Amino acid sequence: MSNGNWAADQLRKMNLEDAVGQLLMVDDRQYSSRRWFEIVKKNHLGSICIRETIERAGDYQDRLAASLEESEIPIILAADMENGLGCRGGQFPPQMAVGATQNMDFAEKRGHMIARMARSRGVHWVFNPVIDINYNPLSPEMNIRTFGDRWQDVRDFSAAQIRGIQKAGVAATAKHFPGAGMDDRDQHLCTSLNPLPMKEWMATYGQVWKAAIDAGVMTVMPGHIALPDYDGLAASPNDALPATLNAHLLQELLRKELGFKGVIVSDAATMIGLTSRCRAEDCCVEFLKAGGDVFLFANPDADFARVMTAVQTGELAEERVWEAARRVLELKAALGLCHKTSAETISAEEQSEVDDFSEELARKSATIAKGAEYFPVKLNKGDNVLTVTIRWPGAVPVLCPELTEIDASLRKLGCNVFHLENPPHHDLQDAPERYKYVFINVIVWPHAMMGIIRMVGPMIMPFWRAFYTGRTNCIFTSFGSPYLLHEQPHWPNLLLMYAPSAVCQRAAVDVWTGKCKAEGVAPVCLEETIKY
Repeated sequence: MSNGNWAADQLRKMNLEDAVGQLLMVDDRQYSSRRWFEIVKKNHLGSICIRETIERAGDYQDRLAASLEESEIPIILAADMENGLGCRGGQFPPQMAVGATQNMDFAEKRGHMIARMARSRGVHWVFNPVIDINYNPLSPEMNIRTFGDRWQDVRDFSAAQIRGIQKAGVAATAKHFPGAGMDDRDQHLCTSLNPLPMKEWMATYGQVWKAAIDAGVMTVMPGHIALPDYDGLAASPNDALPATLNAHLLQELLRKELGFKGVIVSDAATMIGLTSRCRAEDCCVEFLKAGGDVFLFANPDADFARVMTAVQTGELAEERVWEAARRVLELKAALGLCHKTSAETISAEEQSEVDDFSEELARKSATIAKGAEYFPVKLNKGDNVLTVTIRWPGAVPVLCPELTEIDASLRKLGCNVFHLENPPHHDLQDAPERYKYVFINVIVWPHAMMGIIRMVGPMIMPFWRAFYTGRTNCIFTSFGSPYLLHEQPHWPNLLLMYAPSAVCQRAAVDVWTGKCKAEGVAPVCLEETIKY
């Protein structure tokens, strides 16, 4: 039986309960192995989102194996994997690093390798690329997750990464429709806005979305983002519904005007950008009524029962359920999941290629934002150096890790390395006199501190007595946001590395010491970006 015929055949065999189950995607962190078995049997589950356990292949595969076998229709495993294995950490530098290389081949190769790593974990659906445009430097969610602030670059890099992912037999997801990166609000905390007039939206975001759809992207994730002008609400933008609840945006703009035919998967059901606009118990039904197909982080019992009731009472048209179920089955068929989901082994040679590419991408993306004359530094064996990590106290460790790889790399060069984390300013006052070099390393990263992407508050305290003024042996590096010079415009130098991952740490040391040059080009405007 061909893949296309398989989807039609499965649809004919289904009852309504089977169809409803296909529309629910559940978070794998929430349940025990025994509970998974019950959920799959009772709720006819169609998909599972793999979260932190993605890096530990055996853990979740053993845990889910029995429940997956219980499903008559293959369950598709999905994962965020914006930067590879893991949720937001990952082994690859983020998309903005790709933008800094200005190398289109890197985008496609990165997508292909992420997809291969996904398949090694049994995952056939990834929630990337991020095709938002980082127009607003204060956008707390986007920043380094995007390819930059030039829509033409975002269009081209996004399409290339989609091609790379899908050539490897994995479904890509373009997110977040109708486009984030315009305002300074966080969808986790409220409905965010894309305030562009439609003429400007079509000339920028619209072009990016058309390119993604033309590239054949299999799935689209609408965000909890409103597009007021399309709804005739430019004068009262806060009244506009987010795309996840907005039939006008999903069915008219996305489906009819832009021509998207694939699966629409919601952004997370737990975010206040959604739940502040609709009762939590109604969100799944309202998303389906708006034209969505798969509800992310569904409550398998409550949402299943609520959808069934909505169909039985006529609140939700039954044909809407069958339409969405058909799209899900067609997605599974297109991915060759006519049989049980399984993992594929990654060879040692292929893993080595992944590691080498990740290192290359980190080095090629290194960008000097200010003070090129400070690089490289001159270090000799036996030199005493101080490394300082500045990060939000209490930040999520996977997003703002301690930068241990920097110290290890400097020690390999024969340096005596001393380290401080978030030190008080009096610990740093005479540091330039006591050390050959002081390396100040700052991590400002989306979601590390919800709702803000600035270097403010406790992160500024070490600089109250600006010890670096007039010093030539202090080197500043951003392992995240490229916009730090807005908070600290008088830093004498700044190297952009875009992420605190191990590969970016090693690449930074290579740039500092002259082992490689910083050849990256800032993919965002760094001049007068934040208006007063």
